[in-house]
Amino acid sequence: MTERNLTMLTDFYEFTMANGYFEKGIGNRRAYFDMFFRRVPDGGGYAIMAGVEQLIEYFNNLHFSEEDIAYLRSRKCFSESFLNYLRDFEFECDVWAVPEGTPVFPGEPLVTVAGPMIQAQFVETMILLTINHQTLIATKANRITRAAEGRTVLEFGSRRAQGYDGAVLGARAAYIGGCQGTACVLSDRDYKIPAGGTMAHSWVQMFDSEYEAFKAYADIYPDNCVFLVDTYNVLKSGVPNAIRVAKELEAEGHNAIGIRCDVSDEVQVKAAVEKAVAVFGKLDIAYNNVGIHAAVREDLAETEGWDFDRVISVNLRGVWNCMKYELVEMKKHGKGAIVNCSSQGGLVGIPCIGAYNASKHGVLGLTKSAALEYARQGIRINAICPGTCETPMVRQAIEQSPDHMARVIDAIPLGRVGKAEEIASMVLLLCSDYAGFAIGQTWAMDGGYTAM
Repeated sequence: MTERNLTMLTDFYEFTMANGYFEKGIGNRRAYFDMFFRRVPDGGGYAIMAGVEQLIEYFNNLHFSEEDIAYLRSRKCFSESFLNYLRDFEFECDVWAVPEGTPVFPGEPLVTVAGPMIQAQFVETMILLTINHQTLIATKANRITRAAEGRTVLEFGSRRAQGYDGAVLGARAAYIGGCQGTACVLSDRDYKIPAGGTMAHSWVQMFDSEYEAFKAYADIYPDNCVFLVDTYNVLKSGVPNAIRVAKELEAEGHNAIGIRCDVSDEVQVKAAVEKAVAVFGKLDIAYNNVGIHAAVREDLAETEGWDFDRVISVNLRGVWNCMKYELVEMKKHGKGAIVNCSSQGGLVGIPCIGAYNASKHGVLGLTKSAALEYARQGIRINAICPGTCETPMVRQAIEQSPDHMARVIDAIPLGRVGKAEEIASMVLLLCSDYAGFAIGQTWAMDGGYTAM
């Protein structure tokens, strides 16, 4: 078969860390990475190993083309010496793997990679992609075949396959669906979907202390660093070390951007708010802008419970988590303004996105209730409901489905989509003294969509 160069099918943070290892002179330190799984869902007991052949093909073809080098140079965050290293890249790791077709169990290494840290880390994404998907399919096929008790079982999965292209085209589909970017570098290069990434827990583990890991990363990316604070202990070490490095960056004239946070996780939200207060002294305003969709279902009864819960945990619980710790800080000073982001879907019903509608309606109820509780404590709480706005996702949708998007835009009385600057302006207004008498209100920023 013709070789495919899949070297760039990796997460962007693999490159940022590799560049960091190279610049810090620790790229050749020998490291060991084990791939394993923690449990078998649904009491399945075992899995069937698969994907080793494709993994070997990938290792044998690892190289960076001049096109790859040019793309990485265009991102303006990698040194020329590192790019030269990639140009002459040779894979030197030792790899052990369980033979294909072998039953495997939780906790045992399926693949072990040992070699220079800069290389052993880099292949992580492709190992997971290759082994996870094929092992999943092999395991399912094995269970079905055993259940058939000798009867013939045929596989017809090509028209619904994922595989290598699933990673790239899946990122594209997620972008069309509303995601703002991807970790997949190849999707950025080939489809112009913005790739981003920071670090993994292994970066933190490579250094003698958490502080040294954060400091080293800040040395390489002083104006664009996001710290992963949950490697050891979020509150006792992660956040304090992140704050320490952030203050050092500011003293050197750089801007500390933020920390990665899952808004559905109360502990992480608390840590993020505490970091903001530590850096800026206090919390005056907050804009809680969170939102994901469940799978679109024409029949509400077909919505999966886990998918519904996921949307509620982010869109509604996430806003509550943020408000909870924002209010704690604002109460200390007897002043503050909070704006929660709902949606036009929080004001009207929209078919096929029931979970999203429910979560965004909930945000409005939460806003009104909290606004009444804190009005006399000097804290103003309001909500906005944006409609269809000009974003990279919408622009992509217009290119892919011009007729459909023309109908969407035509349904807006103003005759156009909104602009991000218009939404931001309303948020700033509601946070300013000009909106000092606005309490518990909902502001529709939808071009008249919900006025009909």
